Amino acid sequence: MKNSNILFLAWYLDTRIGGGMAKASAGILNTLAKKHNITAILPIQPLYDINSSVSVIFIDDIINIKAENTTSVFSLEKFSLKSFYSPYNTCIQDVENRENPERDNLTDSIQNYIAAYNSKVVEAASNLNFDIIYCHDWITMMAGIRLKLLTGKKLLVHIHSLEYDRYGEDSRNWVYYLERKAMDMADSIISVSHYTKNIAVKYYDIYPEKINVIHPITNEQIVREKAQKKSTCVNLLYVGRLAPQKGVLHFIQICEKIHLSYPDIKFIITGEGELQAELNERIENSFARQNFVQLGFLNETEKNELYPEIDIFCHTSISEPFGLAALEAALHGIPCILSRNSGIAEILTESIRINPLDTDGYACAILSLLESDSLKKLIINGQYENLKKAFTESYLSKFEKVIFEL
Repeated sequence: MKNSNILFLAWYLDTRIGGGMAKASAGILNTLAKKHNITAILPIQPLYDINSSVSVIFIDDIINIKAENTTSVFSLEKFSLKSFYSPYNTCIQDVENRENPERDNLTDSIQNYIAAYNSKVVEAASNLNFDIIYCHDWITMMAGIRLKLLTGKKLLVHIHSLEYDRYGEDSRNWVYYLERKAMDMADSIISVSHYTKNIAVKYYDIYPEKINVIHPITNEQIVREKAQKKSTCVNLLYVGRLAPQKGVLHFIQICEKIHLSYPDIKFIITGEGELQAELNERIENSFARQNFVQLGFLNETEKNELYPEIDIFCHTSISEPFGLAALEAALHGIPCILSRNSGIAEILTESIRINPLDTDGYACAILSLLESDSLKKLIINGQYENLKKAFTESYLSKFEKVIFEL
């Protein structure tokens, strides 16, 4: 197969802003660079190391993009747009803190802001040589659509998450219609899971034959046996954004049920997000409040240091396209209890899987693991076999099949 010239459009490759999508996108970029000629257009310098063969164009004046029909120049520092304009926050995100009146204007203008950024992406790509336009999620789809119309080149759309995941079946806002239009116009679609593919088919009316499933697991990830634990505490872990769709408030309910039987267990929460204030209040009013430990955002090194201390990983997402945090936990030899509504449940079939709203089910599963070392070992060994099977085919070869068919 000949090398292709691929125009790679993504958002911040920084997990603090882009979450799991950032890590997955960086992995894809480096994987494709092993075989193809890649030009990537990004907002700022990525957190992750990028293959030196990749030509990167930064839209480095993003701080001063002026959206049409507004009088304000948006400032990343003033309004913390790095977190506000993430793939997970969209135009209908309600901004509770309105101390600064310009926040209303900011919320109302998100569509214009993203349009302005995408226009700069199109401008930057106008003189480039490429065969394939490869865009990731809604935040780059405007540019992907326009470049396809301008150049006639093939459009490959990668779906890491959908508006459905963020707001459920009633999400029929402009982001939903943008996602639907981009998938409709795409020559091919990559979904991070069968779970997400089924959502695209059912709620977006996309032909299933158009969608290829590639789970975001690279061959560089090594299955590691759990390192020696230093602490004597039993630790239950939540990793993820503090957002409604991640089920973090359900995690609090689950922990309270566990606390009744295990009053000394520690409930560790990592992550940042819009539910921080509500989470703080909920914990403060909890009878188990002394058992909660909030660590905030952790980088890759900090997470790797934390995982050996964890006894059980609890994944509570209401709707999770994949679930890289659960994958990382399994790679560290931690038994996982997963939401059924997730892509990672397709890989870790030997993990315990629960309906995300069934807090009693989660509590029972956790108690079973705490009370049975043999069950815990069975789950860990099963996850290990799941991961070995998942790594059988090279990550690059999965993408080669899709690119070859374009």
